Amino acid sequence: MSNAENFSPLDPDELDWLDRVLYERLDEDEPEDAEEGIISVAELDGFFTALVSGPVRPEDVDWLALGWGDFEPEWNNEEEFTTVMNLMQRHLNTIAATLGDAPEEFEPLFMEYEDEGELFLSVDDWCEGYVRAVELDEKRWQAGGEGIRKLLAPIRAFSSATNWRAHNRSSEAEFEQLSASLAPNVRRIYIYWRNAERH
Repeated sequence: MSNAENFSPLDPDELDWLDRVLYERLDEDEPEDAEEGIISVAELDGFFTALVSGPVRPEDVDWLALGWGDFEPEWNNEEEFTTVMNLMQRHLNTIAATLGDAPEEFEPLFMEYEDEGELFLSVDDWCEGYVRAVELDEKRWQAGGEGIRKLLAPIRAFSSATNWRAHNRSSEAEFEQLSASLAPNVRRIYIYWRNAERH
């Protein structure tokens, strides 16, 4: 794969295939204490975004092992493994390039689902992935102080870290406001930590 290809965004078919790989590897008879890892491409997007935007960088962690948890896929051949690895690396590179070169264009990859003929976006998987990466080293994230804590609050509100507190908001307007703050907050988090690295 050429360097240019390694930075090309995944197309919808590639995202869909990677999403199936992440989900279909799970065992229906898994024990309750099993670590599922990352189970959707939206969660993977959130996880990678936190690694790119925060103080814990992709090269600091074994993100592939964290992604599989206790359920690495049973590969049909080496080519299949290489294809999945390339897709993941391309997606990680795309997030890094977007936040680095054109942060105003960054948008999280949310899950889309259909209910009674209408399409809806769910932000929970993405936020769960982001929080999963933050929790790899909470101490380093806490060094960002109150400012970072406030920027992370809407992301946490759509995750198991707060028992999905955002869904218990009293008004739809408040819920929408929290949802709309996710992308801008990630951009601010990215800028904060990159500026911190320079000092």
